[in-house]
Amino acid sequence: MLLPLLMCWMVYAPLLIVLKFYIPWEQYDFAESSVIVFCAILVLSIIFSWSAFVLLELIRQIESGERPRIALAIAKSIKNTILALPIAVAWAVIWFLLSLLEALFSRASHDEGEELTAESAARTVAGYESFSLSGAFFQALKKGVRMAAFLIYPAVAWEGLGTSKSIKKGLGVAKTHKAEFATGFVLTELAALVVFLPPAVLFLLSGKFGISFPDWVWFSTMVYCAFAWSFSLFLEQMFVAELYLWHMIWEKESCLAKREGRPEPALGDVKRPSVRDDVDDLLLAGSSNSADKPGKK
Repeated sequence: MLLPLLMCWMVYAPLLIVLKFYIPWEQYDFAESSVIVFCAILVLSIIFSWSAFVLLELIRQIESGERPRIALAIAKSIKNTILALPIAVAWAVIWFLLSLLEALFSRASHDEGEELTAESAARTVAGYESFSLSGAFFQALKKGVRMAAFLIYPAVAWEGLGTSKSIKKGLGVAKTHKAEFATGFVLTELAALVVFLPPAVLFLLSGKFGISFPDWVWFSTMVYCAFAWSFSLFLEQMFVAELYLWHMIWEKESCLAKREGRPEPALGDVKRPSVRDDVDDLLLAGSSNSADKPGKK
């Protein structure tokens, strides 16, 4: 399940290096620079969306009692990514605007004319920079928007809803289960802090204490960051996918309770789905996207 995100990393990391070290920003005006940055963000939003759809298709296969097939998941993810392109574009627009505001508030903290070295490349792909409240605030906003986008995509992949209905359904899930969504936000952020702690220590030793490390250490750090970054994004995608599936099961249980004259159950009263158990939760939820379900009448 990490394979699609590792493939995304092979686009993400070189793109960051090119944007930071190879584009002569001083030769472009604000409008031209904005177009370049937006195009880069749009590429990232599309490939991140694609990786999410691969994971969602794998989950669909597992939770429908099928044998997981990565080739089929990749094929279907391409179709779903095209269908969800308006959502990816909207995500890119919001991401761009937040990045623009972040740059305006933290312009003084950026290093101008930094040379490309093994260490500076590792810092760039790891996203390591001096802590600031404004930077942390905007990173949290970007993460929230990203997780919201990932929460919308199951409506496309599992229920076959259109763009507007998918957005309404996905954001509705977040609104209905605010506490669970916030918990996932915090837990995935803590997990990311833990997995990125080793490279952060190296950067701190090098930057604050002037300890020099050979280039092979920084190249190894970049390889480690590829897996750490992929794992962090995987946790976000997996959490929102399971939250959406949990909501689907809760909706079904709520309708059943209403028909039987029972009080509506709380989300915590419904068994939380997991791809690691033997229960076909998507069949249990009764997804309306029945085309992929063998035996569905």
